[in-house]
Amino acid sequence: MLLDVAGPLEVLRRANQVQAVAYFDVHYIGPSPSLRTSISLTVTGIEPLPDLLPESAWVVLAGDVDEVMMCGGPTGPQRPKADAANEEAIVRWLRDTVRPGHKLISICSGALLAGRAGLLDGHACTTHYSCCVELAKLAPKARVLDNRLYVEDCNCYTSAGITTGVDLMLHLVGQSIGQFNAVAVARYLVVYLRRGGADPQLSPWLEGRNHIHAASTSCAGRDRR
Repeated sequence: MLLDVAGPLEVLRRANQVQAVAYFDVHYIGPSPSLRTSISLTVTGIEPLPDLLPESAWVVLAGDVDEVMMCGGPTGPQRPKADAANEEAIVRWLRDTVRPGHKLISICSGALLAGRAGLLDGHACTTHYSCCVELAKLAPKARVLDNRLYVEDCNCYTSAGITTGVDLMLHLVGQSIGQFNAVAVARYLVVYLRRGGADPQLSPWLEGRNHIHAASTSCAGRDRR
């Protein structure tokens, strides 16, 4: 899911521009040097998975997609063997490399990789609403919270994914370099800063009911004038 990567990382890019307290040095790593994203755009220049991570490293796990735009084809149980092998390599790397001092940040179904690696054991966590049941099966020692935008538990940060990756990264920026800088980044990206982790994934105002109600109230007001 390209937005799982681009959204949170755009927050860090802008954070580097609005302050000089800290610099976020981003590296894109993986078991393959390139991959095709959800919108059929191929990303290249991916660095190999390193043997060691700096003590202050943040590890951001992006989510998977059901189907690649303009290509189709399954990426679930019927996914190509190469994709499955790459996932196994990531899970092994996470299990062997990530330490308690590192920040583990999962976006969307990236939590499934962390769960398979045992990194969510003993932690409260969340993921995209369509993956919560699967995550609970993969990580029975974790406490999966459904219908949350993101969950923070010690150095383990998990989000519902897609746009909520931006919410989570703004939260992390606010924690690490100050809320004022997080507000400046949110303003630049034209997004709400006030969405909190405990807000629901599924809005009570589905299918535009709030807009319909507002329109009908406005029309009734004009009729009375």
